[in-house]
Amino acid sequence: MQLSISVKNKLNFHDGSIPKPPISHHVLYNAWIRNNNIIIPWILNSISKEISFTILYDESTANIWTDLKVSFHQRNGSHVYNLKQGLMNFKQNTQSLGMYFTKLKSIWEELSNYRPTCTYNGCTCGGVKKLKEFHHMEYIICFLKGLTDTYSEVRSSILLMDPLPEINRVLHLVTQDKNQKGKMAAANDPNANMEFSFQKDKNVQNRNDNQGDKTYPPKKGRPFVVTNKTWTYVRLPPNKTAIGCHLIYEIKYNSDGSIERCKAHLVAKGYTQQKALDFFDTFSTIPKMVAFKLQLAIVTIKQWHTLQIDVDKTFLNGDLNKEVYMELHKRLNLPNSIESNFNLVCKLNKSIYGLKQTSRKWYRKLSTAILQEGFTQSKADYTLFTRGHNDSFVAFKPAKTPMDPKIKLDDPTGVPLDNPSQYRQLVGNLLYLTLSRPEITYAVNTLGQFMTAPRTPHMQAVHHLLRYFKGNP
Repeated sequence: MQLSISVKNKLNFHDGSIPKPPISHHVLYNAWIRNNNIIIPWILNSISKEISFTILYDESTANIWTDLKVSFHQRNGSHVYNLKQGLMNFKQNTQSLGMYFTKLKSIWEELSNYRPTCTYNGCTCGGVKKLKEFHHMEYIICFLKGLTDTYSEVRSSILLMDPLPEINRVLHLVTQDKNQKGKMAAANDPNANMEFSFQKDKNVQNRNDNQGDKTYPPKKGRPFVVTNKTWTYVRLPPNKTAIGCHLIYEIKYNSDGSIERCKAHLVAKGYTQQKALDFFDTFSTIPKMVAFKLQLAIVTIKQWHTLQIDVDKTFLNGDLNKEVYMELHKRLNLPNSIESNFNLVCKLNKSIYGLKQTSRKWYRKLSTAILQEGFTQSKADYTLFTRGHNDSFVAFKPAKTPMDPKIKLDDPTGVPLDNPSQYRQLVGNLLYLTLSRPEITYAVNTLGQFMTAPRTPHMQAVHHLLRYFKGNP
């Protein structure tokens, strides 16, 4: 609260440093009243309503501040104890180095606010400097003590330095040590953590015997591009050009900020593809928001149970019917059954990430599988597939207008509906649709007048409006 008041240059009002001027000084008096009345709502809005009732009628900011300080001031001993205890027990464990340092720094800086400081500028004994150096050494020791045992060597090296470096320099040294160890590990196992690499499987007894067999069942731990037969190793045919490829590295984190795993995706350089040689069509349909909203409305009315699925490695499931050749990446480990040759390339069987036709091939694979299950593809939205009885609104002819001008809705006409709640739910959902479809506002407002006792003509008018959406999605 003090920080907010100081930003507005009104910090001296809360402690009474700026007293209330006499009423005879009109200019100063009015200015003081105006600034005082500005600060009071800030304080009232920053506390609970129950507490604000006790100070609501105080006229000056200084009186309000004094009342709050007397009523709710607490000593800092217990809080300092908790901060000290948390600081000494704080460990890195599974956290990343950056996350561990950030949390430790926040605890240390909060604890530093409670330490007494010397405000005398003429100190000549050097005690203040020594006190700061001691606190700085304590800060570094807390940081190094909480690190895992993998940093034991760099921890010992830093503690032997005299004088100790700044805390940011310590973090830099520890980070350098971590990166150096990561590079050494990558040099020993260049294919580690790569999704496309051929890694050793503990369950494989003889790799040479199984690698050349393309029909044996995939073992646990084999990359998906191998089990999915994404490519085949062939010699580059004459008059054919292979497109390049590159790696995209990704680090997946857990919810606590620690690293879950490291991944490297092999992506084709699709921008080097030539039309009519490497691909023909690239267009892929996308869902329409109107169809999606209508689907949610029907699901809500029918009280259906909805499910959502996520396809793993989506684009790698699309089949290629055009010959596409990709260069071998330098870090791709060839099977032992295949002799190394400079003319060897990858003939792509699946639509690998980066190709221009990738999304189209995946849509064709997905739509074919859905149609084989008996679904019907909508002509208004090609991403909408339905399967059900013929009594749905899809079987009816589209309407050209939101309401039929020949029909006049009236209360006494027609037969009362057996289930009026269905009518009310439809009209209620249509009310939200008027935000994006203003042309149906009059029709929906008219239908809303019969919510109390709807009849068959009213329901027919709702069906007419739904058929209007079919012709005007």
